[in-house]
Amino acid sequence: MTNVDWLVIGGGVGLIIAIAYYFFGPKKGVKVEEQDEGQKVEILVEGAYDPAVVEVKVNKLVEVVFDRRDKGDCTEWVIFDKLPTKEKREVKARLPEGKRTVVRFTPTKVGTYSFTCGMGMVRGKLVVKK
Repeated sequence: MTNVDWLVIGGGVGLIIAIAYYFFGPKKGVKVEEQDEGQKVEILVEGAYDPAVVEVKVNKLVEVVFDRRDKGDCTEWVIFDKLPTKEKREVKARLPEGKRTVVRFTPTKVGTYSFTCGMGMVRGKLVVKK
């Protein structure tokens, strides 16, 4: 093998590692904006949730504003999986394309809960802390 071959192989391996880290590496959570009546965060829906990790406080009203710019059917719904709430109902909402949708709930248990699109392909995490 020549030096050029080794350089190409090294570049390819480095590119694979960078792509894997981008998609599967640790994500830093975004703390929500606290207001008198609760907590508020905006999430952009465009092929993914941005931010994908949100940190909130337990037993305080959370208002999540989803801004869906994605045209795919997959992101038409958002579903919070097994999230215990004061309202005692499943937290899910239809997200019309090109619109902002507000989802309100009060988490009652500390933990990490996922939220996904209707098909489960686009994922985010809600971290509920004390």
